[in-house]
Amino acid sequence: MYNKKYTQMIALEKLINLLEKKLNARFINASVEVSDYSDYKSYVVVVKKMTNKTPSYKERKVITIGVVSELTGLTERQIRYYEERKLIFPERSPRGNRKYSFADVEQLIDIANKREEGVQTYEIRQDMLKAKRMGDKRKRKELLRGEINARFGIQKE
Repeated sequence: MYNKKYTQMIALEKLINLLEKKLNARFINASVEVSDYSDYKSYVVVVKKMTNKTPSYKERKVITIGVVSELTGLTERQIRYYEERKLIFPERSPRGNRKYSFADVEQLIDIANKREEGVQTYEIRQDMLKAKRMGDKRKRKELLRGEINARFGIQKE
């Protein structure tokens, strides 16, 4: 007869295999990792989503702060300030230089326009977070609708 721990391990392995099959159907190269928290007598399943998709030209972070300054009309100090206020998120090169994308440039122009209208940076940040949450909810709703449609064989017309 199997002990309880061995039975749990077998069930967990089956769950992992099932999750990986489901994830790989939806994402490229998705993987599942399991951490054993025996203190709490439970398991934590961590899903890592990895894709081979290369970002579009708009999302590639290759523009330096000087060029962004020229494109937006903002000073380098203003751009750094908006980064400090968590309104934009540039990447860093190996030397530590900030790299921006065209999407970041568009975001900075929107921020500058809102600032000219008198909107505070805190309010801009709250609006950005709210828009992101709404986008996440919309994506979640679309995924759920797709799963329901797939489950019941409903196709879009």
